[in-house]
Amino acid sequence: MDAASQATPTDDWQQLDLLVRFPEQRTYELIRSVVLFGRSPAERARQTGAPQRTLARQAAWFEREGMASLFGPPKIERHRTLPEEIQRAILALKAEYPPFRPHEIATICGVRFRRRPSHHYQVHWAHRERADDRRRPVEVLGWVGGRQVTPEGPHRLFYRTRFGRTLDRMGYLRFRHWRVYGEQGLARDRAAVWLYGETLTIEFADEPLAQYRVRYQSDKMHLRAVEEPRVFETAYRSPQLALWALNDTEWLKVIRRPDYAPRKPRQEQVEQPELFALGDG
Repeated sequence: MDAASQATPTDDWQQLDLLVRFPEQRTYELIRSVVLFGRSPAERARQTGAPQRTLARQAAWFEREGMASLFGPPKIERHRTLPEEIQRAILALKAEYPPFRPHEIATICGVRFRRRPSHHYQVHWAHRERADDRRRPVEVLGWVGGRQVTPEGPHRLFYRTRFGRTLDRMGYLRFRHWRVYGEQGLARDRAAVWLYGETLTIEFADEPLAQYRVRYQSDKMHLRAVEEPRVFETAYRSPQLALWALNDTEWLKVIRRPDYAPRKPRQEQVEQPELFALGDG
């Protein structure tokens, strides 16, 4: 038998406080004489040293809710809510290619929806229905639950939406038949072009430089229009000031280039006959 079962029954609070094991048990012992025998909270406060207002409040909760009041309200998990469209996109990306890393999913969502979800949130959401009950990033993406992925794996999916281009001396790059502005301060540098849905984004070192809205031709592949330019303020802006300031109408951030001229077929070489036939002698 343990020490508690051998203790002598007592109403002395100093002795009771040494015997209780759980916070809920201690709370009940504090208010027991109030709720059972009608003692006043002031009298119980003098006996135990507990605040009178706290005892009165706990006794009132007990009268109203019974034993459930001793355990406090249930904990409610509060999460930031993503729009349903982004939630569906995250689930679709995980279903299409499970080895996607959190920052890759966040980047795709940022390009497509102009909102980059938190790495931690989107991982929890994407795996909320896993049968193995793994929810935390370390459980899902760690060495125990994950697997190594070769660089060729993500490349097979990214090559259709992510392209590399070099900015010219004016900060423009050529994408298909369009010349679009990125950042003049990064002239001659290599930038990344993301094309996802109707959004085209130019990035450098994972930081967006400019973003455009695109419209497709009837074949859903070739671009019919690149419009609504949005140039972001970055640390890469050129320190050299322009000779004169241009407004949005004068500054052409998008220029349509002519289509590539078809390559002319090579003509067959025609052998010219000799003017004079030379004899053997």
